[in-house]
Amino acid sequence: MDPVTHLAAGGIQGTALKPLVAAKHLLLFCVLASWLPDIDNLAGFFGPEFYLVHHRGVTHSLLGGLVLAAVFAALFHLWDRTLPLVTGSLVAYAGIVNHIFLDLITSYGTQIFAPLSRGRFSVQCVFIIDPVFTLSLILVLILIRMKPRHQTRIACLGLLWLVAYPALNLGLRLGLEAHLRERLRLQGEAFSTLELAPEALAPLNWKLIVDAGDRYRLAAVSLLQPNGPLRFEEFTKADRALLESLGGRVEFFRTYAWFAMYPVMAVAPTAEGSRVTFHDLRFRSTLAWVRNLFRNRDGPFSLTADFDRRGDLVAYTYQQSRVVRVVQQLE
Repeated sequence: MDPVTHLAAGGIQGTALKPLVAAKHLLLFCVLASWLPDIDNLAGFFGPEFYLVHHRGVTHSLLGGLVLAAVFAALFHLWDRTLPLVTGSLVAYAGIVNHIFLDLITSYGTQIFAPLSRGRFSVQCVFIIDPVFTLSLILVLILIRMKPRHQTRIACLGLLWLVAYPALNLGLRLGLEAHLRERLRLQGEAFSTLELAPEALAPLNWKLIVDAGDRYRLAAVSLLQPNGPLRFEEFTKADRALLESLGGRVEFFRTYAWFAMYPVMAVAPTAEGSRVTFHDLRFRSTLAWVRNLFRNRDGPFSLTADFDRRGDLVAYTYQQSRVVRVVQQLE
């Protein structure tokens, strides 16, 4: 989830806790705690592979959050003695769990059991940038400011909305999935699994990902037109064995195989040999205006392998976003 949403949630949580915790700078403490897990963005300074492995890793886990909360409370206590260490640790952990929840409802994936497990979990029901959700939380903060006598009640209602909005989206997603599953079955479509992921402006827009054996099928779905035409794009599933084989030469490919949820690949000839480009459909939008935001219209987090005529890997390119791009030539 975006930083503004995390900070707004922290402000609401801090206001709700005011009657229970008599600390001078409680609101600031809660706002900072609600953002704190994203300190792992510093992993980007150690390279893109390090970032893939550690972003939404231990700082976003239930166990790591305990340590992070205790350390943060101890440091804050040096400045604000009115916030006891134990109380501060519990309040900070509540903010960190709040952060984990808001990340868990997006598609990226969060290692909530790190360092015990590297498994990535996601309850895909809210798009990573949701203006309706974010603005609604900001509105709660404005109401708190305007109605100080009722700020605790407003904040508690805001926390309820913080959970209710994703729950509503999840209910819509599950209902729409069941409808589409039955619709494709009646049409005689062959598939093993079917999933919806939030698109920009969800819950109005969803991305349908159908596992059809050796390929994935991708289509846009509108909540307003659940029976509208499904214009599928088809993608060849990534060869996991190839990724593992390339990982024997360059560890990045093995890391990418672990990271990708719906990996696909495209093979194209080049003057020097061939090129294989890997994408993750988790990050490919079905909306043209979203795809146009990226240099790589297939979306961020793509990995390209260049081979010579003998089939040997000679270079790879990793595109994380519009600004993060790595090109590595191999000897």
